Formats: sequence, structure tokens, C-alpha cells
Amino acid sequence: MHAPRGSTSSHSAYCGFVRPGVNIQNLSAVATGNWGCGVFGGDTRLKALLQMMAAAEAGRDVAYFTFGDSELMRDVHQMHSVLTERHISVGMVYGLLDQYYSMVCKNCHTPRPDVRLYDFIYERVLAPPPSPDSEGGTSASTAPTDLH
Repeated sequence: MHAPRGSTSSHSAYCGFVRPGVNIQNLSAVATGNWGCGVFGGDTRLKALLQMMAAAEAGRDVAYFTFGDSELMRDVHQMHSVLTERHISVGMVYGLLDQYYSMVCKNCHTPRPDVRLYDFIYERVLAPPPSPDSEGGTSASTAPTDLH
């Protein structure tokens, strides 16, 4: 399996956020923002999600600065709320990113895909779980760690 696009960004963020040997209760929130989204044209919602994932893995809270973009602020806050309320793990989000790349981005011939990342995630996270009586049997469940 290949690493989803953006995994280098998440690794860089994790390395910057983690503090081995320090009690996480003694750490302040990470102040961050739209890495690689200026002249490089990165996707602000993807970058915010990658940094949330890295911070969760590092045990850090995040103060995410959107630089006056109120729509981005609402979108990022809503995504964080949905993921935490449903106890979606970082690993599960990583899997969703991989699915998004494989199903939407891989063969896309335009700069931005038709399906937006957050819409793709909401469609999967907010969908009702399949019933045990439905085709395909039961699905394996995992004990996720919170994306905080």
C-alpha cells in the first residue's frame, strides 16, 4: 500500500509537535496554520487535517490559525468536532485519506477533484453503519483512539 499524498507533511508536523520524555499535561497547544498553502497552492483543509492528526498522535492540542479565512475556520472546527464526537482514530482518518486518493484523486485530470475531501470524509463517517442482517455480513470493529 502506498502512503497517501500529504504523508510527508504529517510526518513533518508530528516531528515538530512531539516532545518525547515530556509529560503531555505540561505541554502547551501547538500554534500552527496553513503550511504550504501560500505560493505552493496546497489544500488548506487537507493541511489542517494532517496537522490535527499529527497533533493527536503527539498528544498535543492545536491552536490553528486560518489567517482571517472564516469559512476555513468553520470547516476545520466542524471536521474536528465530527471526528472527536465519533471517536474516529488517526488511523481511520489516514485510511480515509488513502481511499480519497485512490477513489477520487488518483485519476483526476484537473488541479482540484470534483469531490471535496471533507465531503468525502463526512459521507463515510456520518453514514449509518451496515446492519448485521445486510449483505456482506458483519464488519470488523476496532477500538479507536480519539482524534483530539
